[in-house]
Amino acid sequence: MFSSNKRYKQILVDIDNYNASREIGHMGDSFNQVLPKLINRFKRGKL
Repeated sequence: MFSSNKRYKQILVDIDNYNASREIGHMGDSFNQVLPKLINRFKRGKL
């Protein structure tokens, strides 16, 4: 039923952060490319 493969992690994102990630991400960007931009925006108080 369930695989014991632990390579993938699940991350829960609230709707505000999801919308912000869509705003700063571009088509073809991976989550790993968008996440640092989102964190920097949060640090600057723009979320």
